[in-house]
Amino acid sequence: MFATLSDGTKIYYNVNGIEQSLDVSKKVLIFLHGGPGLVDHALYVPFWSKLNNLIQVVFIDMRGHGKSDGHNFPESWTLEQWGKDIYDFCQVLVIQKPIVAGISFGGWVALSYAIQYPDHAQGLMLCHTEARVDIEVRKQAYARKAELLGYNGQNIRDIVQRIYDWESGPIARELYFNHCIPLYSRQLYVSGDVPQCIRNLKVWDSFGKKQYQFNFLPFLHTIRSRTLVLTGEHDPEHPPEFAKAMAEELFDAKLIIIRDSGVPAYHDKEEETLQVLTEQIKAWTDSSNFV
Repeated sequence: MFATLSDGTKIYYNVNGIEQSLDVSKKVLIFLHGGPGLVDHALYVPFWSKLNNLIQVVFIDMRGHGKSDGHNFPESWTLEQWGKDIYDFCQVLVIQKPIVAGISFGGWVALSYAIQYPDHAQGLMLCHTEARVDIEVRKQAYARKAELLGYNGQNIRDIVQRIYDWESGPIARELYFNHCIPLYSRQLYVSGDVPQCIRNLKVWDSFGKKQYQFNFLPFLHTIRSRTLVLTGEHDPEHPPEFAKAMAEELFDAKLIIIRDSGVPAYHDKEEETLQVLTEQIKAWTDSSNFV
């Protein structure tokens, strides 16, 4: 299904991972995928759709991704625009007080949306993400994870620095896929998960370096939505240091670090992660709180 935004861009979405109608009279969780240009919503359906007994989970492909429009307009691939798109999407479909959940890159978009529209969301779920990337902290986290798994910590530090220096999009992508993703968690995505996504590598090449340049930390205090900040104890890409720094600046945040897990936490600790999300959704969508 598609929602046509105010500028004419068509954004693909589905409900609970399938083509079914959205009931805007009921509670809605909008899920924002990670991996700028590398994946779309499909990667996340198997886990996040498990919440559909509590809430309607709306998966979208962000502008320039998956089945959505905008694959050839790099001037629109900005966190500001992607954040505006979430609000616009809600206006088109008449979604009021959604819970907005974002993972990694999707978390940056969720923050952009919330900073621009601080009272719009019922709640935010910021999973494995950050308000600012500190490259030294990320290098340390990758070294810790590599050594935990029996690899050379200094080697991965050098590789993360090379990605940060961004010699080119294709080189950064090759380093990231070959050296970083294998350290994400003890259980990697199975080979069949990623190919089902529609990639737009031009987004990665165009936007990639910018992921190290944004800084939302000074603006977090303006967000009025309640927030769950969740990461894994051994997440090397979005380490707990980033989550703590973000939670400290937010108006009303709960920080959860899933022990002995990487990214995403549910690959290593699915039941525990699902319980955390379930309890938070129930707390936010209690009839006395949902308006």
